[in-house]
Amino acid sequence: MTTLYLAWQHAPTRRWFPVGRLIRRRTAAKGFEFSYLQGARDAQDLVGFRGIPEFPDLDRRYEATDLFPTFRNRAMHKGRRDRAAHLHELGLDVNECDEVAELLASGGRSHTDSFETFPGIEPDAMGRFHMRVALHGLRHMNEHGIEVAQKLRLGDKLQVAAELNNPVTSYALVVYTQEYYMLGWLPRYIAEAIQQSGKLTNLEPDVAVARVNRHAPLSQRLLVDFSGRLPPGINPMGDLPQYQPIDVADAKDAEAVPA
Repeated sequence: MTTLYLAWQHAPTRRWFPVGRLIRRRTAAKGFEFSYLQGARDAQDLVGFRGIPEFPDLDRRYEATDLFPTFRNRAMHKGRRDRAAHLHELGLDVNECDEVAELLASGGRSHTDSFETFPGIEPDAMGRFHMRVALHGLRHMNEHGIEVAQKLRLGDKLQVAAELNNPVTSYALVVYTQEYYMLGWLPRYIAEAIQQSGKLTNLEPDVAVARVNRHAPLSQRLLVDFSGRLPPGINPMGDLPQYQPIDVADAKDAEAVPA
């Protein structure tokens, strides 16, 4: 089973909400399942989130044999000539990568809406977790900051610190070079999950450069590997209220949606 999360940003406040969860099943009953999260209800109550046209009912679980168009359209079409180069920038092999793997790595951004896909924090039995994400905010850096980012190399160690007075989100995880040049932020939804799971300094955080895509858009320019160790028994995607699926009908009553 592979799980992909969907976040939505309220543009006026720039606040992010985790709103959905996509599951790809690898059992005998193969297929895809989409459910809204409690974060969608929070977004609805706080800033008027209206949901996704393909999934009009926040209280329903949706199932399909093939990947839903909402997600499929966020991956690059397999017929495009530049797809191999695009996947290479994400550190993926065109011969082994499918659309879900691409969305886990790329963020699935679109110019037509404010959604973004992301992997969950999935700790192992020892609490260790690892995830690869695109650094946010590089476009807000000055020209020198962007030049510094482009000179980084694969495996370069970076620093991460909690920012307690961020003007937009209050709490954020800011990433620096070893020389304290600010590069940007880990995605807001990741910062929120870490904040509610324990103090950053207790998590033994490690951030390293995964890829520098010098010719890619700034939103994909710098990919980082973020890892750490959560306290025993802590699983943000299973514990935090905003990541809990909204109550849905029994699986036998789930609506089947053709892809």
